[in-house]
Amino acid sequence: MVDDLVLVARVRGREAQLRMAVRYSVVQNGPFLVLVLIYIAGWASWQLFHTGTFRIDIFSHDFFAASLAFVCLTYLLRLIYLLGRKVPERPFSEFLVIIKDDLPFLVLGVPILAVIPAFFGAFGQVKNSMHLWIPIYADPYLARLDQAIFGDHAWVVLTRMLGSPVAVVLLDYAYMSWFLVMYSAVFTAAFMRGDPERRFRFFTTYFLSWVVLGNIAAMLFDSAGPCFYGVFYPENPFSPLFGYLQGVVNSAQPLMALNIQNYLIDQYKSGGGIVGDGISAFPSLHVGMATLIAIFFYDMNRIIGMAAFGFCAVIFVGSIVLGWHYAIDGIASFCVVPIFWHLSKLVYFRFPMSSVRWQLDSEPA
Repeated sequence: MVDDLVLVARVRGREAQLRMAVRYSVVQNGPFLVLVLIYIAGWASWQLFHTGTFRIDIFSHDFFAASLAFVCLTYLLRLIYLLGRKVPERPFSEFLVIIKDDLPFLVLGVPILAVIPAFFGAFGQVKNSMHLWIPIYADPYLARLDQAIFGDHAWVVLTRMLGSPVAVVLLDYAYMSWFLVMYSAVFTAAFMRGDPERRFRFFTTYFLSWVVLGNIAAMLFDSAGPCFYGVFYPENPFSPLFGYLQGVVNSAQPLMALNIQNYLIDQYKSGGGIVGDGISAFPSLHVGMATLIAIFFYDMNRIIGMAAFGFCAVIFVGSIVLGWHYAIDGIASFCVVPIFWHLSKLVYFRFPMSSVRWQLDSEPA
């Protein structure tokens, strides 16, 4: 009888926790879900008004699959860790207990992780369409601005400093790791239950950066980047850069950046594409997101933050040396993202979410 009462109390306690977690999740995730819906609806309305039809790829299958795989793998590692600390006599029962204990935290993090692929489905369509509104024109001005700042093309200055094909190969690997690092930060913020202000500031800056920098600024300063300069302009001052990179390939090993650049231009010419394959240089979202990650982690832990700023510097250098961006692309993002971060603090205290705190008594195992 006593055991039955204890069991009922536990069940009711979990139900109360879950209800509280749902309320907390709605308050913390609601503004972002609404804004993403407005963004998608705005894009659909524009298509409908100008073409009479609309097509919305709400989920990019590739991006959604990658996001789902990341979440599942991370959670699987957590389960393995918890079950491996002390091997239970009934592993499946213990597995179910862990899932039930984690439900409130999954309710907080999963909605924002689910809405991000939906956002990028619309973002990719906008990015791939913006050249129809304002043709690519800004590359010569950006290249001259680099020369004014560095006294030469930025890639020339940086490759002199690197001085080794091996360093370029390492930059290539680091640049390709950007997505994993970015999504690790997104995952960390999504399940950040104890610090709603920092969580809000991260995602506010995150979405602002993609929309303001990735759509609006990219359209106003429509540019292709050094790697595509020769496709859109009759004279290509960056031919020596790609001769240098081809020399790295011949002396060291293939560069993933060159393979992806060839793929992107083929996709652009064929009119096909997936999320993220649109051609755009200014400003650099790679540097913008690396800047956000550095600020986010530095605000939590100085040592991790300093390492994140080091990663940001590597991404900045890699974006130039590998021909993706002009230096001014990264400099602009590095200057603007901290402004978004500070503005997000002002916005946070104007929302009722600032008064709602995580009040669950039990932490996950």
